[in-house]
Amino acid sequence: MRFIFALISFCLLGTFTMAHAQCVGCHDKLTWAPPVLDNPQTITIQSDPTTAQNINLDDDKDYIIDLPDNQIVETKGLHFRGGRNVQVIGGHIKAMVPAEHRIRAALRFSGTVKSVYVEGLLIDTNSQLGLDGLLAGGVMHKPGICADVYIQNTHIKNMVSTYQDRFHADGFQYYGCTENTRMDRVSIRSQYQGVFLSPQHDISSIDMRRVDLDYSDPNNGTGYALFIRNRSNGRRPAVNLENIYVGPRVTTYTSPREEDWERYAIHPPSHRPNGGVRVGNVVTFPDYPEITGEVRLGPLAEPFAPETVVGLNYVSPGYIGVPSQ
Repeated sequence: MRFIFALISFCLLGTFTMAHAQCVGCHDKLTWAPPVLDNPQTITIQSDPTTAQNINLDDDKDYIIDLPDNQIVETKGLHFRGGRNVQVIGGHIKAMVPAEHRIRAALRFSGTVKSVYVEGLLIDTNSQLGLDGLLAGGVMHKPGICADVYIQNTHIKNMVSTYQDRFHADGFQYYGCTENTRMDRVSIRSQYQGVFLSPQHDISSIDMRRVDLDYSDPNNGTGYALFIRNRSNGRRPAVNLENIYVGPRVTTYTSPREEDWERYAIHPPSHRPNGGVRVGNVVTFPDYPEITGEVRLGPLAEPFAPETVVGLNYVSPGYIGVPSQ
């Protein structure tokens, strides 16, 4: 009898372990509900592959950016300036030109007063050289205007550049000061950097949950998929890492092996002073007490934000938290 009970317990434990391994951060709902909007104005965006769409918003108004449900928005770049709370949920954006001085990203928000909320987007930079996927942050002529940035259930892909190129392509990067950055269910596939979080600007906090970063082609990747910090410049925002997975890349110095993953895919790298510390397939940052949590070796078999569930005809899974006011 004891043997049978032990066998049943072992099988149940094994079933739980397998289910847990296949379901990292199992709940489907998103962590943060969109901020409450006050009498928002809707701006409808159409596909225009020949034009960079620069749209100025009033700082005392809220906005909903409406992307088509049934059509990819091909663009030279979408840039929204200003606005109090700016929200875009669902849609597929495809970039049509490489980076240049005035066009740095497929989608960019600058100078927003309170919040930028992005959910359910598929952003494809279409291998346009040096082009970022998503940029957000304050601007010089509005000192102290630093909005919260939310990115949830969003897939960003095909960023391409090298160290020698003038513009370095990131999946997400700050363009200026930011209050709180909150990411949940974000998947990024880049040939250069996935997220560039190094605080070159004032940032209050960074909270990343269920984020997976990988190289489009690990054999030809450059840059760091996860770039958290550079050399200290006095800015040390709190960083929370929860269910973060980063895939390895091949470099000119290594064969395609996972043992060098923490040196070439994560910054600060383990071989530099104050770099990450790897134990098994987990990296932590003990020299930066403001960074809590850990990074795990990827890639995941199924991304947190698959292309098949975001983009056109997007349906939100709902939210755990209450909306911000």
